[in-house]
Amino acid sequence: MVKRLMAITTDLIVIVVISLGLLSYNAYAMLEDKVHDALIAIRDADSVGADTKYLVDRLNNILNLIKEVDDGSLKSCLSKDECIAKVNSEIDALINDSRILKETTASKNLNTLAMNMLVYAPIAGFISSLVITILYTNLKDYLKRRIMEMEVRRVEEE
Repeated sequence: MVKRLMAITTDLIVIVVISLGLLSYNAYAMLEDKVHDALIAIRDADSVGADTKYLVDRLNNILNLIKEVDDGSLKSCLSKDECIAKVNSEIDALINDSRILKETTASKNLNTLAMNMLVYAPIAGFISSLVITILYTNLKDYLKRRIMEMEVRRVEEE
């Protein structure tokens, strides 16, 4: 999952650098930093095991909107300023959603760990103590029988 995201991240960074590098408007430079922050937020969410497919799709839609602004074919907006404002708000929402996803996934992982420690560890401890007790009593009984079955012999001294 992380390797896939790293490959996606690398491709997205190349796309962002290429698409934003061609833009001449000052507001676009700020978009590049925000897209980078969004990539970092998605990577952080992925690092705790969250399903980031939806977030990556949203980021791709944002990049497509940036490309529309760059190409001048404004299908989604009426003006470049409106598109830039829309992209800014969508990136902020994406960063916020990825942080929320990271926190909820981390909380879920912590709850799963607590469940494992509080439920499964005592059960495993009880089973292992039962097995050890059974093995100990069987070994003890075996040694008792062996001692009881021994013959007493007199050792002749030389």
